Amino acid sequence: MPQSLLPNILQFIGQIDPFDKIPKQALRELASNVQITYLGKGDVVDLCESGKEKSLYIIRTGSMEQRKSDGVLRARLGSEDLFGFTFLDSEVNDEKGYRAIAIENTLLYVIPHSALQALFKAFPSCAEHFASQAQVRLKSALDVVWSNKEKGLFIRKVEEVASGQVAIVKSEQTIQSVAVEMLHQRSPCAVIYEGETIVGLITDRDMTKRVIAHGVSTDNLISEVMTHSPLTVKPDDLVLHAASIMMQFNIRNLPVVKENKVVGLLTTSHLVQNHRVQAIFLIEKIKYAGSVKTMSSFTSERQAIFEALVEGKVAPETVGKVMTMIMDAYTRRLIQIAIDKLGPPPCDFSWIVAGSHARNEVHMLSDQD
Repeated sequence: MPQSLLPNILQFIGQIDPFDKIPKQALRELASNVQITYLGKGDVVDLCESGKEKSLYIIRTGSMEQRKSDGVLRARLGSEDLFGFTFLDSEVNDEKGYRAIAIENTLLYVIPHSALQALFKAFPSCAEHFASQAQVRLKSALDVVWSNKEKGLFIRKVEEVASGQVAIVKSEQTIQSVAVEMLHQRSPCAVIYEGETIVGLITDRDMTKRVIAHGVSTDNLISEVMTHSPLTVKPDDLVLHAASIMMQFNIRNLPVVKENKVVGLLTTSHLVQNHRVQAIFLIEKIKYAGSVKTMSSFTSERQAIFEALVEGKVAPETVGKVMTMIMDAYTRRLIQIAIDKLGPPPCDFSWIVAGSHARNEVHMLSDQD
């Protein structure tokens, strides 16, 4: 690496936890081992590949998404986020790795694990920060005070993050006219109305997969290829809530709607530009838990998230909403496990909750009415 690049690398990694807590000389030695890698959109870092030297990856610019070996979304990451640290634990099985895919052009700082080992010996707290167990990492995070930037995503509302640029069209319009409107609005999708009612959504990806790939005429109506009854969020919803929906249903665009009027658009790019949210990862783990015993093992992570929110001086009503989202995830998964065990329900049903759960006021000692 050219020495002329060292000051920029030092400045950047020196502001990232836990490297911001080590002496300057140790930081300089670490920075001298940094390798720079450029990825184009769609390029892949395969952490499942056996025999390959393991490294810690720091995103300098750009954004990436992690996918498990079965293709399931693991996380979305942006500038200052790190990945590849779970393999610092020698007990981690390579077969349980994942792939990291560049969502856009991305610049990575790459630090070989061998260069990190000396740092861990001198500063054991760094090793704890990169522990493979999520609950250890979360507990380590509680030792520092969150900055406004780090806790911002918890307390911000969707309307503060969403873009106002969104194409709004009618169901009787042609595919071509909708594409033109999306181009004019510089929007990755269009919300489709029938009268005063939202009836559909079409994205630029849909245009490729459903129209171009199948040779569909652009003179056809947009209603023939749109996604019906799209999911939406409200302006005062937490960004955390919106991100959870995106991960649960694997969608990239969420219209922001107030009184049936589209007032904005939230996309995955809005989220990866903000700090990662550990609560989303826990909700994702709960969703795929195979048993009640497995879900019980997440208690320490749930506790750590609650403590981190309180430690970060997040507003009480927001803490309640975040913990309620986690409770919702537990409830949905328990219902599904029961159905898997007992068989399909004899009729359609709704699950009703009361008390603190219904009021979005769940805390660590809440019971279930």
